[in-house]
Amino acid sequence: NYRCVISPHAGYVYSGKTAAYAINGLKETKRFLITF
Repeated sequence: NYRCVISPHAGYVYSGKTAAYAINGLKETKRFLITF
């Protein structure tokens, strides 16, 4: 999970729901950083 946060493109390597989950996690992280 930490790797996905460090490298957004790494999430694309995974296929299926995992990729979508990783992308959603990144979006949530960006929102948290922007809001915080």
